[in-house]
Amino acid sequence: MRIHLTFLLALFALACTAHAKLELPSILSDHMVLQAGKPLPVWGWAAPGVAVRVEFKGTTVSTYANAQGKWRLELAPLPADDEAAIMTIKAGDEHRVINDILVGEVWLCGGQSNMQMKLQNVEGGSEAIKQATFPEMRIFEASRRPNINPQDDVKGHWNVVSPKTIREFSAVAYFFGRDLYNALGTPVGLISSNRGGTPAQSWMPLNALQTNPELQPYVKELEDTFAMYPDLSTHWDQHYDAMIEAHKQWRQEQEKWKALPPEEKAQTPRPKWLPAFRLRKTPTIYYNSNIITLAPYAIRGVIWYQGEANGNNLQDAELYRELFPAMIASWRKLWGDDLPFYFVQLPGYAGNSGLWMSLRESQLETWQNTPNTGMVVTIDVGEADNIHPKNKLPVGQRLAYIARAQVYGEAIPYSGPRVSGLIAEGSKAHLRFDYAEDGLVAAGRELVGFEIAGPDGSYHPAQAKIDGSSVLVWSQSVSTPVSVRYAWADVPAASLLGKSGLPASPFRISSQR
Repeated sequence: MRIHLTFLLALFALACTAHAKLELPSILSDHMVLQAGKPLPVWGWAAPGVAVRVEFKGTTVSTYANAQGKWRLELAPLPADDEAAIMTIKAGDEHRVINDILVGEVWLCGGQSNMQMKLQNVEGGSEAIKQATFPEMRIFEASRRPNINPQDDVKGHWNVVSPKTIREFSAVAYFFGRDLYNALGTPVGLISSNRGGTPAQSWMPLNALQTNPELQPYVKELEDTFAMYPDLSTHWDQHYDAMIEAHKQWRQEQEKWKALPPEEKAQTPRPKWLPAFRLRKTPTIYYNSNIITLAPYAIRGVIWYQGEANGNNLQDAELYRELFPAMIASWRKLWGDDLPFYFVQLPGYAGNSGLWMSLRESQLETWQNTPNTGMVVTIDVGEADNIHPKNKLPVGQRLAYIARAQVYGEAIPYSGPRVSGLIAEGSKAHLRFDYAEDGLVAAGRELVGFEIAGPDGSYHPAQAKIDGSSVLVWSQSVSTPVSVRYAWADVPAASLLGKSGLPASPFRISSQR
């Protein structure tokens, strides 16, 4: 399908915009942390054709601004360094100085509301804030203003971590970064680029959607949006602001309606949801505003907590197993780097009946099938009636465990058991697991949460027993086991752990006869 012509014209106009003076992207600013051990891109804008020179730590690198005024160069890799340094950029008669620069480990922290959730609003947040004096940890908060057109820059600035600056920063990102800092003893930079309520397709480039046959529903969604707003690419701000205001009024009316007495509520029409509200979840808009604007800033990897917005219907929940790996691939292509990508599997939640099981399965399959990824299981730290569970410390810590083990080579447990196979042995199913070399344990007195099915596909509650690093599952109702599922419910009973105490992922699996 072809996207509306004005969209393509806007892309061309954006690419041809020239700059007349020396400018830097927001990510290149005071207090930043540069990634250790990798080439360091530095880029910006200046008058077309002007010579640009960057000086940093005794090294000088030069280039010229192109016809559109864009320039880019690379500094050689540097070791971690907690001694503050300055960078000087000169373009003709102009110059800029970036102060208080450290070299260490930089991670991009993306997702939706559970990644965005502020430290001051989570369990243990107040105490964590009081203790948050880490001059060698730095945070960058990217603005959350999306756009249908690819952007040059995103508003934001680096801050030194302190009780004053960390309050409204992502709790998951902070707990992750704090754990890394304590383990590594080197500077840590955290780039927070996330937005509540956003589906994964909003964080993907157009070409990644168009070229994947499985993802055509999202291309159609974008086409439908342009049909609703033919001038969207040239008048994005006006349409977006109008939608935000209308959505705000709708939410206020919703709250008033919910507060009505039952008899009055039954006689009062519920405030009408408008199709225009979908504009805030349009495919590509956050990739355009919050991802391409950060590249090619050198980073070590990505942590990601998202999926809730793709778990509202069965099609989206099941398509996520295609959509999410494609999103990861598109980010890696943008950076030109096989970035480690560690993500959070959704916990138990009763608000989307029957859908989150499929979404969690899609996340599990992404982990199983996408190299250089890792998944944090949170089935034990959710809240049945709260889509924003407040116990975020284990989430951040578990993400850090993966990074410490896989990226930094620390010999620590970093994953709970992951099912790898099922073999039927008579009337019992024998389950094998990865990440279970040290054995398995039950969180309670016995294993719970297992169901077993025969050839008819009908599942029955099952008994289960640990056998070293395997689990035997059976039921008197099933004489010929074919498949097993575990923790397969909105808010499941889940008791299987590794010896490290990390929980097993929910799963379903069929026999390998």
